[in-house]
Amino acid sequence: MEKMINYKYSFIAFVLLLFAPGFTYAQQTPLRTKQIYKTTYVAAPFIFSGIVLYSPGKRFQDLRDEFTPHLSGNFDDYFQYSSTLMLYGIKIGGVKGGSSWGRFLTTHALSAVTMAALVKGIKYAVKEPRPDGKRDDGFPSGHTALAFMSANMVHHEYGLTKSPWYSIGAYSLATATAISRVMNNKHYLHDALLGAGIGILSTELGYLFSDLIFKERGVLMGNRDFGTFDIERPTSYIGMTIGFNKLLNTISITSSVKLRSSWGSTSGVEGAYYFNKNWGLGANAAVYTAKTSIVRGNFNITGPPLTWYNIGAGPHYSAPVTSSCRVGGKLIANYSGLLERSFNDYTISSSKGFNLTAGLFADRYITQGMVIKLYTNLEKTFFRDSRFDLFNVVMGASVNLDLGILRKN
Repeated sequence: MEKMINYKYSFIAFVLLLFAPGFTYAQQTPLRTKQIYKTTYVAAPFIFSGIVLYSPGKRFQDLRDEFTPHLSGNFDDYFQYSSTLMLYGIKIGGVKGGSSWGRFLTTHALSAVTMAALVKGIKYAVKEPRPDGKRDDGFPSGHTALAFMSANMVHHEYGLTKSPWYSIGAYSLATATAISRVMNNKHYLHDALLGAGIGILSTELGYLFSDLIFKERGVLMGNRDFGTFDIERPTSYIGMTIGFNKLLNTISITSSVKLRSSWGSTSGVEGAYYFNKNWGLGANAAVYTAKTSIVRGNFNITGPPLTWYNIGAGPHYSAPVTSSCRVGGKLIANYSGLLERSFNDYTISSSKGFNLTAGLFADRYITQGMVIKLYTNLEKTFFRDSRFDLFNVVMGASVNLDLGILRKN
């Protein structure tokens, strides 16, 4: 464990060293690298999350095991190239992008070399076993790194110069690759998060190196202005959430047998549309799982995982607190379902119910078309069988697509 901690801190230091040249270069030529600095900033949350979730991130595999336990195959070995095929398909199709062919190929090659060196180096140093136990090179995900490297290049070449829809398409393909690696039991969540961060960062460094080599030669199009983020108006968005949940109550199976929960994981999708400067309507769908222990007298043993889901909608309120951050709250009414679980001579019956969620959140606009959000929810679920009612707290984050950018485009 101590050896692993040393690896983590060494890696953090290494990442900071990688960022340093970009900061220095940005100070020397601020006009050309302003956007590079902003999009490099996008890589930071993925890299940070991948490192911080190194051990807790394994809990998210419980979601996979509960909802898609039999999913397997090699489709993700091919799907990792989807964003690369999109990148070259657009270029070969004659769509004018940000770079000439020479500059384009050089940037892609430099990005690929940087990505491969980072991924292979960390894999060799950490030697994390994969979830399926077949190899010890799980951290980070190379498939995800490749997918996000090419997706970020689509973003630079076409998303920033022609339309954000190119970026949305490419990042969607890359995200699907990351999800498929986790769902296919080839990687943990933190493997995919770090892979995404490395892919994005590698492309940024590829463009930085190309700037040094080509200067202004080969630049065909400059970045368009798709609208400035207005802190006075909340961002309508759609995105994916990940988080941790903790049941605050115990569940009575019988008068003498109870279940207590440790921290579990949750994931889902959410969105919100704001009607004015403060108020909007949001919707979400999420799945949850939590490991339990069985308490009977003085005995305490491992119990079955609790698994449930929520689907609902409700009002959102948001207000600015700084020049780049808004905070707010939400109240969501959900339809809930608890999945059946059997253990020993006891059964947790499947049940439907009603959930009421009260939450606080903070938004920060991090780059064109993208918002990151941190949230905390307090949730109370009432099932038909009241013995299984749940009272839990959820803490998590989401990366969201700014729908306002799309309306302006």
